Amino acid sequence: MTKSLILYPHSSASTILAMGLLREGHNVFLYAPEEINLRMAYTIPTDLKIEASTFNTSVETLTDLKLLNKMDYIVIPSLDVCPLKPREEFAKMCHATFRYKGQIHFCFLR
Repeated sequence: MTKSLILYPHSSASTILAMGLLREGHNVFLYAPEEINLRMAYTIPTDLKIEASTFNTSVETLTDLKLLNKMDYIVIPSLDVCPLKPREEFAKMCHATFRYKGQIHFCFLR
């Protein structure tokens, strides 16, 4: 099964991307190394675990990066590399990126 890691899942973009990954059959890992990261994520881990149960996938919260080399995808939704471009363009890029399998892909989205 495909494994995807979302670094610092603090935003609605994290939830939207993770739900899409779960629907595609990915197991999703959330990197939240400190208690503050879990507080900022609020209900995201729980919401995603509920979503995962309907797709026979899983969601796990990680506090370290020991499994980094096992991930197929690494998502950094809180990093905006082109703040002047519309969010729709970022979403299209992410959708296109996640179609390809067998490689590690990085997706940057605000």
